[in-house]
Amino acid sequence: MKKITLLFIILISSSIYLFSQISEGGIPPSFENSVQLNSSKNISLPAIDMNLVEHEDMEMGKEVYRIAKSIPVNINVLESGTWTKLNDGNSICRLTLSSYNALALGVYYNDFYLPDGSKLFLYNADHSQVIGAFSSNNNPSDGYFATELIQGESVTLEYWQSGDKSSNARISIYEIAYVYRGYNDYFHKDANDFGDSDYCEVNVNCSPEGNNWQDEKKGVARILLKEGNNYFWCTGSLVNNVRQDFEPYFLTADHCGHNASTSDYNQWIFYFNFESSSCSNPTNSPSSNTMTGCTKVASGGNQGSSGSDFKLLLFNSYIPQSYNVYFNGWNRNNVASSSGVGIHHPSGDIKKISTYTSTLTTSSWNGSGYNSHWQVYWANTSNGHGVTEGGSSGSPIFNSNGSLIGTLTGGSSYCSSPNSPDFYGKFSYHWQSNGSAASQHLKEWLDPDNVGTTILSGTYQVVSFTGLDADYCINDVAVSLTGIPSGGTFSGTGITGNNFDPSLAGQGTFTISYTTTNGSATQQVTVHALPVVNLGQDIQLTQGQSTTIDAGAGFSNYSWSTGAGTQTISVSSAGIYSVTVTGSGGCTGSDEIEVTITVPGVGPGWSFLNTGSNHTILIQNTIPIEIDGSAIEIGDYIGVFYDSLGTLACAGYLEWAGNTDALTAWGAQSGSVDGFASGEVLKWKIWDASEDIEYNATATYDSTNFPNTGNWQANGMSGISSLLTQSSSPNWFYTNTGSNHSILIQSTTPIDIDGNSIEIGDFIGVFYDSLGTLACAGYLEWDGNNNAITAWGAQSGSVDGFASGESFKWKIWDASEDTVYSLAATYLQGFPNEGFYEANGMSGLASLTTVMTQTQTIVIGQGWSIFSTYIEPAEPAIDSVLSSIMNSVIIVKSGSGLVFWPPFVNMIGDIEIGQGYQISLQQTQTLQIEGNAVVPENTPINVPTGWSIIGYLRQSQGDLVQMINTLGNSVIIVKNGAGLVYWPPFVNMIGDMVPGEGYQINLSTSGVLTYPAN
Repeated sequence: MKKITLLFIILISSSIYLFSQISEGGIPPSFENSVQLNSSKNISLPAIDMNLVEHEDMEMGKEVYRIAKSIPVNINVLESGTWTKLNDGNSICRLTLSSYNALALGVYYNDFYLPDGSKLFLYNADHSQVIGAFSSNNNPSDGYFATELIQGESVTLEYWQSGDKSSNARISIYEIAYVYRGYNDYFHKDANDFGDSDYCEVNVNCSPEGNNWQDEKKGVARILLKEGNNYFWCTGSLVNNVRQDFEPYFLTADHCGHNASTSDYNQWIFYFNFESSSCSNPTNSPSSNTMTGCTKVASGGNQGSSGSDFKLLLFNSYIPQSYNVYFNGWNRNNVASSSGVGIHHPSGDIKKISTYTSTLTTSSWNGSGYNSHWQVYWANTSNGHGVTEGGSSGSPIFNSNGSLIGTLTGGSSYCSSPNSPDFYGKFSYHWQSNGSAASQHLKEWLDPDNVGTTILSGTYQVVSFTGLDADYCINDVAVSLTGIPSGGTFSGTGITGNNFDPSLAGQGTFTISYTTTNGSATQQVTVHALPVVNLGQDIQLTQGQSTTIDAGAGFSNYSWSTGAGTQTISVSSAGIYSVTVTGSGGCTGSDEIEVTITVPGVGPGWSFLNTGSNHTILIQNTIPIEIDGSAIEIGDYIGVFYDSLGTLACAGYLEWAGNTDALTAWGAQSGSVDGFASGEVLKWKIWDASEDIEYNATATYDSTNFPNTGNWQANGMSGISSLLTQSSSPNWFYTNTGSNHSILIQSTTPIDIDGNSIEIGDFIGVFYDSLGTLACAGYLEWDGNNNAITAWGAQSGSVDGFASGESFKWKIWDASEDTVYSLAATYLQGFPNEGFYEANGMSGLASLTTVMTQTQTIVIGQGWSIFSTYIEPAEPAIDSVLSSIMNSVIIVKSGSGLVFWPPFVNMIGDIEIGQGYQISLQQTQTLQIEGNAVVPENTPINVPTGWSIIGYLRQSQGDLVQMINTLGNSVIIVKNGAGLVYWPPFVNMIGDMVPGEGYQINLSTSGVLTYPAN
């Protein structure tokens, strides 16, 4: 089937009647006043012999309703038409066809091909009806095509193309349909005589007749069918199939176009939604939606003479979802219905409804003897006495449950004899009673999988797909998706063909789409990262000791190798202990830890390698050797250490016996043997045997009596003057304000200083902003165990400390280097608070890592734009941040209406992370902001109802829809500084959010915006 792109007809004036064939819309170029045109060539066609036509119509009877006869022609539009070269270099060709006294003309093509970019319009003499533009999207596979009827006795074809006359286009006409009746329902001339149907017919939207049939009517369509040289009105209905995949099957009567050829079927036109919007006839012809072209897939082949008179068609293309059609359900049981309706287009008029209230009876058509039909008698209702007429043929009859149970063959009901019966071929007989071949049945088409369904409900055309769960783990295998209807295309993050691969998508929430020629469907899917569990470094216990191993909080399930199901276990035996935890989305992660047991008094566990090359260091018993001011004790150990790939390794040690002694420090003879390098600084540790604690120490040297002083040399000699443990604490102070917040730090929490883990004796502190300076609000000395820091907050303006909602800042004092580092934190989920101070609040640290100063470069254009930053500048005042481009700044505005207008006004003060700022510059500038980059997933932004300006906190671009996902359905519109918009669900001109840019946003309700991780 040919793929069709749906666009919309554009009305060029209020007097133009809209009959929506699948086309692009637009206005013919010749309608523009500025266009100077050559006169259009007019070809006069002969009229038809009405005396002969009337005689033929009388013989056809009620069962068929002919409205037009064919005028054979052989016209090449592009050769016969008049060409005009337009001022813009493009060209149009126009040709007018006329036939005296025709009510309307239909154009039928036997070779129709439009190149890409070209357009074809058709319109009548007074321009009150325009159809098109038709384009390459309408090209049929076999060249046969038809366009809707055009009112009046003339029709103009206008072809437009880029550049000069082209030899690629083909517009060849072989027939013109001369309409002689059945057309007042398009453009009625007398408001008191609307349409061609008889006076007693009831409009489908009359109440109460049509109240319960608003779904079923949307599947019924009028057919303008071509059969050789004749054109007829009939009626039919879309039918659902057991797969419910919206295959466009259409059911009508076999006698409607019984002898139509394949090319005839390709030019049938189906009119949906052609009805009055109320019970009254409209003052102007209502709009409709049309489909062109079909294939016959099955029929009884008997026109009712020896069976049930059905024909099943398949449209050449899917129906656009905007048509809002309904695929009617059916009941194939041979059970007489006690009440229901028929919906039809009598005489090709707007949609009508006829009601029956007495039970149907089994009958045959014209005495054939086959029990193939339902006989129906119509009832008088509030707004008339609906019957059937020519043009109603093939229309559906429904039972009281809305199931289609038959198609109209004919009968003798008229407005003049409303109590005469009509006859509908039974759906139950259509199913498989007309013959033995699948081409004579409905069964093989409407139940292709032989499920055996006997009653099937109707459905609207809704695109969908299956196979996608709401949640996946990032290591899950790819899954296969199934689209309904088939033949569409899947798209979205993680999609390859018809498969969704969580590992390809990565962590996050994504929108997966399935798009077909007649609509699309979307689903959200979340891919969860595997939970990270860290049991910490291997543990060494002294015999008789026990310890607690903690897998960390926030997991839904714990499974230990010991069989325990708790967050923590207590161990006192050597061995390898493992745990598997379950996190979000049911995803699992594992870790293990080894516990070893040492015998007390054996030593610190240091070891060294005799490399064959050494340096001798004298340690006299008279020099100061102290641990935090106390003299070293007998049984303690002194060790000398070198740098081994970033880790201190022992090169020699001795157990202190209280006597003068010498320590041998071993060095590397070559690159293949590890040890001290020539000139490398000696590093020292003391192990306190009584406390089983290792301390870093600092040595001074005797440079008078020894050739070397603290630097290793092969065969060298040094002498120590003193050996003291380093400073025991940083110079931090805090105030107990009476209001605090507790922050859990577990022994397993990753705490990293430039790639090295924190050591026992280091200090961790939490800090707040005190008038632009970071001040300590609490600290602890790290001992390797679970612990908590108390962060003190301000109770009132007179006591300094954390303010409510203020984010925590972190520092570590490295005891071995006596150096303070700034750190970035991530926080555990499941606690009441995550990184923000609240009185009596609780948070949990997930990690601490050193922060490296970064610089963000932002190019800001001349004039108005919007900027933001992901950097927390060391000096956040707006005049400091913008100092490098200040000479070009005209004004800056915040989303709350505050302004910075140098040199007169500064209402903004400090730049606020998470906010965007409108800025006007005299010329394009490059702004550089230096400081610490925020962690976007830990920096939520409170966004109020209505308009505001948000900043973008990630260091790389990201799809806007995914980036603002946490705001949900409250987003009305988003704009960037260039004027591009995201307007769900219609438009996304912005695409990706970009670092350095800010965005205006309008919310229906306030929300919290949290960006994904970088």
